[in-house]
Amino acid sequence: HELLRQLGIYLASQRKLPEAIRYLQQAAESPQIDKRSPTYVMLMRELGILYVITGQPKPAADAYAIVFAALQQPGDYGLDLK
Repeated sequence: HELLRQLGIYLASQRKLPEAIRYLQQAAESPQIDKRSPTYVMLMRELGILYVITGQPKPAADAYAIVFAALQQPGDYGLDLK
């Protein structure tokens, strides 16, 4: 999932947004990623940004809901907000 995430970030930096979203989605759906991990929260943040940029409000809201939940309950996601 980390390589997929890195590819997605690289493609986003190259303005290849549909491809970037596809790789980031694959990373988020990977069975190896812990859905309660800081990495997953960052992945959802990155996807949320790309969804907003590409005019996809529903998937953006879904991604940001996970980020918001992590900010509300950081311990549940292994985050230390200090």
